[in-house]
Amino acid sequence: MSEDVESVRKLTEAFERTTRELREIARDLVGPAANELGQLFADRIRIYRITSTLRAAQEAKRQIIASGIIQKQVSLKVLVPALEGASLEEDEDLISRWAGLIATAATTGQTIPAFAEILRQLTPEEARMLDFIYQNNIPIPVIDTARGVERKGLQETCEVYGENYLVRIQNLDRLGLVVRIASDGFDTMGGQGWDNAVHIGLTALGEAFVRACRGPGKAVAEHGRE
Repeated sequence: MSEDVESVRKLTEAFERTTRELREIARDLVGPAANELGQLFADRIRIYRITSTLRAAQEAKRQIIASGIIQKQVSLKVLVPALEGASLEEDEDLISRWAGLIATAATTGQTIPAFAEILRQLTPEEARMLDFIYQNNIPIPVIDTARGVERKGLQETCEVYGENYLVRIQNLDRLGLVVRIASDGFDTMGGQGWDNAVHIGLTALGEAFVRACRGPGKAVAEHGRE
């Protein structure tokens, strides 16, 4: 319980710091009018963050109801980082993923605190790349358990090429979400060689993360098709 109280305290302090630090920066820039100007910007940021958080919470509630699964209490170690992450988000697709993460935690419980940190570090393009691999992976005839997608199809569908592709796929690799499938099996030799990889798959962590962000409704539907 003490950890939960501490998490709430830290979240509250984060909002208060936003106001104070913005006033200090404004004071250096504009002088006497800093307090009023800083408060104006801080109020707008606070409203923006609250609005984003509310959208994520409302979407999470909608997903929970739609899933038909009985809601249970969510650990604050998962909920607080998820709500804080959603509050900083401006992309609607990523806000929906934050909602899915919360809804999954509140129903199936198939999430871990690290998922919030992973989602916080993803761009919309990277999130779509993960979804494409998750939805389109097929057996690769080089190793019995290998499943993945062709690199060319991933690049064309997600419109990521050249250096842009390499930066994004290496970030997903850094987070432990993707794996190259080489001619003789899985290749986990770090960031080099992604531009030559023919097939790309998800790690166990990557699959679990994508499922959690898709929310409980999709997870139930996908399980029913298995």
